[in-house]
Amino acid sequence: MEKILLGKIAEFAFFELLEDGNIPFDLLGQTKWYQIDQYDAAINGVKVDIKSNFIDMSKEYFTRRSPSDMEKKLNWLLKFQSLVPADQLASSKKSLVGGRKCFVFSYIEGVFGANKKSITIHAFWDYLWLKKGELKDSPSVGHVDLEYKGKLPATVTLYGTSAKNVSLIEHIDLGRKVKSKEKFHQLFSVKFKNGFPTDTLVIRSKTLGISETILPKVSFLINKIDGTSVVQSNDWSELWLNDATVFTAGYIEEDEFKVISEFFPRYSKHIEQYQDTLADNYGCPVKSLEPLANLISL
Repeated sequence: MEKILLGKIAEFAFFELLEDGNIPFDLLGQTKWYQIDQYDAAINGVKVDIKSNFIDMSKEYFTRRSPSDMEKKLNWLLKFQSLVPADQLASSKKSLVGGRKCFVFSYIEGVFGANKKSITIHAFWDYLWLKKGELKDSPSVGHVDLEYKGKLPATVTLYGTSAKNVSLIEHIDLGRKVKSKEKFHQLFSVKFKNGFPTDTLVIRSKTLGISETILPKVSFLINKIDGTSVVQSNDWSELWLNDATVFTAGYIEEDEFKVISEFFPRYSKHIEQYQDTLADNYGCPVKSLEPLANLISL
């Protein structure tokens, strides 16, 4: 969810830059919520794919490197690599959406955490709630029971579907024990309103015979056990980006990128903006990108 939020922040910042520069663009490549967008925007028919990178200032790796002086910070950003996942670059050759394409690279600095406007979210992990993978044909979630012993009034919002690809959102005023009015096909997440939970929230599906116990703390931790990802804790996440700054660095056309880019294998440790990478990437230096002002010439 953090990655989705960072991606939307990068998009909105880029769209604002285009509007400020009087550069016409369209969003016809955006699709329904359950589909992958064909492209983020298009300028004169050239499709734009916005790549966002996170400079997480809660990590010592970045606090030791990021200069406080803006001019020095911009020079630091010039040492970054503009990365595109290797599998995505390979899949673009098979894409049914043809024509020219360019990548725009955005670097977002900030810290996720609490704020007066903070959005407190719990995301379900168990595939029975999500009806994913081998459990996609399992029974629907149905009505859900909620039990909360914390401070009232408090409200939650449930996000899911009533049928495949049909979104369903329900707002529920919590009591000690309440039941959803709606029957859910899938249940993706729950948002807590009225501050931060002061006690445990339990959500049950009698239809599936499962429950989710969400403790009043911020935590998410998974570990690999025999090659399988196992959840050690999954409670609340605070989706608010504090002290955020977006640096939209520049762009490069895909064909040019394929010519000048270098391959960076998984776990590369010599990329300035990553302690190590978790996937194979192709990349070129930020200083090799075209200035954003040249977008008008696409």
